[in-house]
Amino acid sequence: MKRFILSLFALSLIVSCDKDNTDGGQPIEEASILPKKIVERSTEVKRDQNGVETRIEHVEEVNYEIVENKVVGGTFNSFKNNKKEDSSKFTHTYENDLLKTSVYVNLKTNKEDSKNTYKYENGKLVEKVEEWLTNSGKNSNTTTYKYSGDKLIEKQVKNNWGSDESIKVSEFVYVSPTEIKEIKTIPYIINDQKMTRTETTTYTLDAEGRVIRSVEEEEDRKITKEFQYDDKKNYKHHPIALATEPDHFLDEEVMKNNLISLKMTFEYKQGSQYNRTETSTYSYQYNDKGYPTRIEEVYKSSPNAKPQTIITEITY
Repeated sequence: MKRFILSLFALSLIVSCDKDNTDGGQPIEEASILPKKIVERSTEVKRDQNGVETRIEHVEEVNYEIVENKVVGGTFNSFKNNKKEDSSKFTHTYENDLLKTSVYVNLKTNKEDSKNTYKYENGKLVEKVEEWLTNSGKNSNTTTYKYSGDKLIEKQVKNNWGSDESIKVSEFVYVSPTEIKEIKTIPYIINDQKMTRTETTTYTLDAEGRVIRSVEEEEDRKITKEFQYDDKKNYKHHPIALATEPDHFLDEEVMKNNLISLKMTFEYKQGSQYNRTETSTYSYQYNDKGYPTRIEEVYKSSPNAKPQTIITEITY
């Protein structure tokens, strides 16, 4: 939740127009509402070896600073059983209305925790550098993007973690207006030998450009996801999100409408006894503009599992 809010949503709330324009069509502009505060609440239940349950209440809160219809910064706080666990702030700088840098500061240490830097060509993101501190020093990812016309065709992520370096490549193939394939080549090391594995995800889109199904396949498993949406406005869906995360047009959480159900089916080739199904259902309260003000997600790790509930409240 924290990384999603800070790195995607906070970065996407930059302009006051909304465009249904993921495939290069004509934009449809309308007034957008910028959330000022998001609070997520959840309860974690842990059991010890004697079966005794302990309930842990989690709260995560983000406040945004908006100036001239741009998010220029904000704060993030997390709480565990009403005790503050984490606190940070973020600031954004712009150049010609495009995000240039994002800096995150740990408020407990008052030190910079991470920084993102963005480079564009002809209004399209071509390079993103993410830097963050760990106990062993500074790590970084450099992500580069390639396009054919308005379509993203390649994403390359170069990891620089200490002395380790690896490159993960994603290629995007536009099979038809309703089918897109993402082919990932992922490096790994086994017995000191560098190897690669391939992961192929096939996305099915409906007539409105929303992802309604994805099938992720590897050598030993397959994950099928099925999505359903409402007809209301999704507060995470803003065209500028594609300026800083160009592959988010395939992310079900940032479609133009809100998820109402998600079903994930895991199938493993070593035996059906490992197969499982996870589900999430979502219910909403909306304001008079059609944006959600309260979201209740009910997640089940299996059909017979005890459900977990996450409540998100949005203030505009």
